[in-house]
Amino acid sequence: MSFISKIKSVFKSSSAPAKKAAAPAKKATSTSAPAEKKAASPVEKKASAPAEGVNPKEVDTLLAAIKERRTIYSLKPELPAGVTLADIKDITQAILKDTPSAFNSQPNKVIILTGEAHKQVWNQVVEAIPTEDGKKRPQSAADEAYGTILFIVDDAVTKGLQEGFPAWAAAFPDFAVTSNGAVQISTWTALSQLPGFGAHLQHYNFLKGFLGDKIGENETIQAQLVFGTKVADAGEKTYKDNAIPIVTEL
Repeated sequence: MSFISKIKSVFKSSSAPAKKAAAPAKKATSTSAPAEKKAASPVEKKASAPAEGVNPKEVDTLLAAIKERRTIYSLKPELPAGVTLADIKDITQAILKDTPSAFNSQPNKVIILTGEAHKQVWNQVVEAIPTEDGKKRPQSAADEAYGTILFIVDDAVTKGLQEGFPAWAAAFPDFAVTSNGAVQISTWTALSQLPGFGAHLQHYNFLKGFLGDKIGENETIQAQLVFGTKVADAGEKTYKDNAIPIVTEL
């Protein structure tokens, strides 16, 4: 199975067909006297089965992928063995296509930078930052990463929704950013399942000015996923005890 097939299987829900109901038993046609009725034995209660179409293994696989997604800063500027740029593009394209958006407006776009385009953009970010400490992260992106996935919102789509539904005009920019965030995290999670792949998410959104005509005037950059081959694993992660209450009455 190819890498792209493996990643798609993580996000693919099970659709096992339902079992057909058993045919009713035929009535006896004998004319002989009925046998004496026996006392009915108590019916043994069975544990409830998973909902129709639910595959617990697939759910566990998805949860494991979410848990394994980590910020990886230690990269080298090459793709992991066996991973191609086409794999990265196809996985990202699949997620871009199926991520929900307000009224299915689909405002999200993606551009993948590699080679000299990747280096040139990040070097310009470095030059635009006045402090030495501030230059360190974009400089590592330029020197140590293979490429960058730019996550973009088409503001013209948002404007069209605002004009069509003026009562909700103030909410549509938030809806667009929320949808774009879903593309970002889903893409990051899926690509993290590729052996040796590492990435970190950045928000140097002013780099739009360094892209020239590669990005539209009405498009806004929301984030950048900087990626390459993982050199070292992430450190230990700590967790807050965010218990989820179930509210049935107010």
